[in-house]
Amino acid sequence: ERALSTLVEHHDMLRACFEWTGAGWTQRLPAPTGRELSLRQTTARDKDSAKAAIDALNGSLRLDAGCLLGALRIDTGGNEDVLVLTAHHLAVDGLSWWTLLQDLGAAYESAVVGRSVVLPPRTASYQAWARESVTWAQGDAASRALGLWIESLAGAPSTVPTEGSFPESNRVSDAGCVVSTLDSESTRALLERVHSAYNTRINDILLAAFGAVMADWQGRDRVLIALEGHGRDGTKLDLSRTVGWFTSLAPVLLPMASRSVPAALLREVKEALRQHPHQGIGFGRLRYLNQKPPLRARLQALPEPQVLFNYLGQLDRNVLAAGQFRPEGGGLSLSCAPDNPRFFLLEVNAMVVDGALRVEWSHHKMAHPRHFVEGLAADFIHRL
Repeated sequence: ERALSTLVEHHDMLRACFEWTGAGWTQRLPAPTGRELSLRQTTARDKDSAKAAIDALNGSLRLDAGCLLGALRIDTGGNEDVLVLTAHHLAVDGLSWWTLLQDLGAAYESAVVGRSVVLPPRTASYQAWARESVTWAQGDAASRALGLWIESLAGAPSTVPTEGSFPESNRVSDAGCVVSTLDSESTRALLERVHSAYNTRINDILLAAFGAVMADWQGRDRVLIALEGHGRDGTKLDLSRTVGWFTSLAPVLLPMASRSVPAALLREVKEALRQHPHQGIGFGRLRYLNQKPPLRARLQALPEPQVLFNYLGQLDRNVLAAGQFRPEGGGLSLSCAPDNPRFFLLEVNAMVVDGALRVEWSHHKMAHPRHFVEGLAADFIHRL
């Protein structure tokens, strides 16, 4: 518990408060109190009991309480207990978790032997990044980026065909998930050999294959997707150990006319992605932080993608770097309330786990039944 409290004291965003004022949401960061977090304790002898305890922990997080991290120790009756950590997404992103696990291990080792806990220095604060983002959104670079976005997305097709009835609602409870994997040898070639041959990045290759699958399905030579990124690029600040939610999201129009010739397709996709550096982080800054209403209105009028793609990276490296506390199964899990809205009909998340590329296809069960999505997933692996 002492180690966990030190974690909350050290990383500002874990103490964030979000309050509704009538005029909108206000975020503030209270000063540390000296006792930041209480470790819950429970006993669970079966999966149902453990799930109920974890659900209660998730439900205990309050946006206005000043601590967006929860911890639970489960006595399973076996040789090892289970430590469950949960945090609200407003306070952390995927990269934040690996910093938190490293620091938790260091704090725990110090606390066990009675030493004072000294954690590695934090990098730039979330507040500094927010101020930099607001400043950029008012500058000349933002004006130039606006023209690029409007020009590149002009006339982009946004709607996707549905195999079933078009959904009246799109919530977490409406979604199913299909998982596909690329074997470890092909994954190694994807991560190493292809880049040296074509001077590409991993997203170039993944999006060339993904775009081709989408183009064949939709019968189009241009495909509009939403590209998600970790959002820590495109800044002069060091955010390598900063805890917070930095995710970027931007619409990208992928050229697919050359999809029958993989090398030509790869070059075209690479060039299209280079038009919007750092995975398009400037789009969100312009759309939400620019202080000129006409400019924001032009961006909000652009076509909205119905398909999202996100490459989360090589989780194997993150697990090894996590230290003493490592996620069970090597990854992180996302818990959402069933009534939460989904913003896309199809969401695709790719990651490398245990040396193999794993691709998760979250789909609307009515609009795109499982058997149809399984076909898309198989085609994607084949194209890779």
